[in-house]
Amino acid sequence: MSSNNTIIVDAKGLILGRLASNVAKLLLQGETVIILNAEKAAISGKKQQIVQEAKEFLEVGHPRKGPIHPRRPDKIVSRTV
Repeated sequence: MSSNNTIIVDAKGLILGRLASNVAKLLLQGETVIILNAEKAAISGKKQQIVQEAKEFLEVGHPRKGPIHPRRPDKIVSRTV
C-alpha cells in the first residue's frame, strides 16, 4: 500500500490557501509532495490588510519561549499546509 510517487507542485501564481488544501489532501493519501517556488505563491486579499495582519501576528509571543512564527516563504507554506 506504500506508493513512492513524488508529486512536484509549482506554487507560482497559485493562491496559498488552495495550494495548501490540495497538498494536504495528497499528503493524507500517502503521496510525497515537493513544492517549488514557494515565495511566488499568492495570498488573496487587500495588500494593506494582509501586511497589517502579518505584523500583528508576528508581535505575539516571546522570542525564545514561542510561539515560533516562520519568516521564510518555504516555512510559511509548510506551516500553512
